[in-house]
Amino acid sequence: MKLNLILADAAQEAPGGKLSALGIGWTRIKQPVPQFAVVGFAEMDPIEAEQPHSLVVVLCDSDGNPIMGGPDHELLRIDAHLQGQLVNDLEKYEVVRLQFGIPVPPGIPLEPGGYEFRATIDGDLDSAAACRFRVLPTDATT
Repeated sequence: MKLNLILADAAQEAPGGKLSALGIGWTRIKQPVPQFAVVGFAEMDPIEAEQPHSLVVVLCDSDGNPIMGGPDHELLRIDAHLQGQLVNDLEKYEVVRLQFGIPVPPGIPLEPGGYEFRATIDGDLDSAAACRFRVLPTDATT
């Protein structure tokens, strides 16, 4: 199983098992932090894809410490489930790619500095992924 993450301005599921994303691939964002999305692609064997999987995405600072935020200062963590649909005509060498777009609400109180989203599927650290980004002050030029 292989997992990749990237950031986008917005993302939503589309018909046919597709994902539509806007403003994809940035690594810098200004304060105040607007709404954006964490986009991911999980590539797995067909047999793995048919099973339900647990996805955990955690926001961490540049030292790897989980960020506590929000109105109740809770851990900024996203839990989701992934599961592909059975496709009968896949060859044994083919892979199934499950994609997801997780919206992140605006106003997360992040100070200027480095951050990363870390993701795991079923707690498997071998297939973990991270996506780094930087928050810039309001008056910064990008």
